[in-house]
Amino acid sequence: MNPFERKIAQYISQHELIKANEQVIVGISGGADSVVLLFLLKHFGYNCIAAHCNFQLRQQESDDDEKFVQQFTQQLGCPLYTTHFDTQNIAKTTGVSIEMAARNLRYQWFETLRQETNSQWIAVAHHANDLAETVLLNITRGTGLKGLTALSPKREQIIRPLLCVNRKEIETYAQEQHLTYRIDSTNQSIEYSRNRIRHNVIPELEAINPSFIQTMQQSHMIWSDIQAFLQKAITQEINAIVQTDTDQRICISTTKLKQTTEPRLIAFEMLRKYNFNADTVAQLMQSIDKKESGKRFLSKSHEAIIDREHIIISPKASLENPTTYTFEHLNASFPEWLQLTHGNIDANFQIKRDRHIATFDADAIQWPLTLRHWQEGDCFKPFGMQGMQKVSDLLINNKIDCQNKKKIWILCDATKILWVVGIRTDGRAAITNKSKQYIEFHTLQ
Repeated sequence: MNPFERKIAQYISQHELIKANEQVIVGISGGADSVVLLFLLKHFGYNCIAAHCNFQLRQQESDDDEKFVQQFTQQLGCPLYTTHFDTQNIAKTTGVSIEMAARNLRYQWFETLRQETNSQWIAVAHHANDLAETVLLNITRGTGLKGLTALSPKREQIIRPLLCVNRKEIETYAQEQHLTYRIDSTNQSIEYSRNRIRHNVIPELEAINPSFIQTMQQSHMIWSDIQAFLQKAITQEINAIVQTDTDQRICISTTKLKQTTEPRLIAFEMLRKYNFNADTVAQLMQSIDKKESGKRFLSKSHEAIIDREHIIISPKASLENPTTYTFEHLNASFPEWLQLTHGNIDANFQIKRDRHIATFDADAIQWPLTLRHWQEGDCFKPFGMQGMQKVSDLLINNKIDCQNKKKIWILCDATKILWVVGIRTDGRAAITNKSKQYIEFHTLQ
């Protein structure tokens, strides 16, 4: 075993990347990095399955890469799985860059393949230069300490056995072992941000510090240790101020948040996992200071609302329910959770006193009926009261928070609100001693 091989074998052992009896999916593009990775893992005796993605971005070159990989894996005696993606169209459809689309497609397919083959790991060929490029790229995007600690040796099922060596070492080893590989022509194009850093930024930094890549490796280890230490402390503070309620919403006490060591940092770490960026978190913290209850903030996946002494976070999909039902007559199809009965009022008739049941004078209702969610500005005349009341005031009096307001159903006829469902009825269609027929709604919610 030569020094290069020993270095990687020790790295695999140090970080417990693969055990002798485990099977690993090895991503192979045909470039020097992935060729050397697959060659080494096979050389070390690991049970490998090669996986190649043809992204169809370079016409004949992409097909030639695939043919090369087929020949190389056949020579190694390694099983190969291949797949094809219409990457450009997928990028357009999803609204992401071609780089991001390719990355997402690759990792999704690798994970599917890992499960189908009962493999334990997915090995990718990131090396020390990739690490430096990624850190610099993340710095330009403002991703904080997490961006400085990207590309770890192991993350979930993904392992990176080559992070301890640089591109030059890999290419030198390939030459020594007489390994041929493909060169991606797009790697020379500075159209891509990563390539600009690779060809323009890093050479300038190496002119200042010839050992820049090695320095980045060492710094990355220090940053990772700091990140691990901070994350442990941050997690303890977060656990003390976060609760999950019965609707699986995340509730954060603003009072306890303000009492933490670094409220803005804690808020960012809590909200980052729900796709809130630093600017949005800063605005949210300002609203907390100003006591702006009801203020709403959105990420691409979640909503955060300041509700008195709490920040309440919910997935947007669970909040945005614009469904409106319209019922033209008594025999219309009502939702399963809302039952309707009707009939004549006789001497034995009694109004049921239950907040889940609403009874009305059938002749005082004007069809069609509408069932919809509460809206700002809704007013009704509560049963037993003389004047009108805002539904929002009723909800506040019943201690219904900002997010649960969005789930409240309102039953209306053609001219008025009949029932704030499950809370209170309107008095304008109430049963009187002159009523002859009734309509009764019963909610199963």
